[in-house]
Amino acid sequence: MEYNVTEELTKAGVDLATLAIKGTATRVTSKIQSIKDVKDSAT
Repeated sequence: MEYNVTEELTKAGVDLATLAIKGTATRVTSKIQSIKDVKDSAT
């Protein structure tokens, strides 16, 4: 039974890490796009 709990906690940790990475990538992409938009509007 302890194995099942450990396995589920591991899966949950991996899922949370995946969501965090995707969220970070989305923020970085959004920030880069904002910088490009500002640069384009300034020229």
